[in-house]
Amino acid sequence: MRRTVYGHFSGRAALVEGPVEEAAHALWQALAAPGIPAPDAVTALARFRPRHVVRR
Repeated sequence: MRRTVYGHFSGRAALVEGPVEEAAHALWQALAAPGIPAPDAVTALARFRPRHVVRR
């Protein structure tokens, strides 16, 4: 008998619940952390590089 990861949980909801809660907790911690001063608009734009842009 072959067992998948789903066999260890009561359903799909239970399978994704843990990682979702962990991600939400990490997000709240990041938002609550003391802020780092934001760079000026020109510096922020210079640092911005979309990941989906492919350079040739």
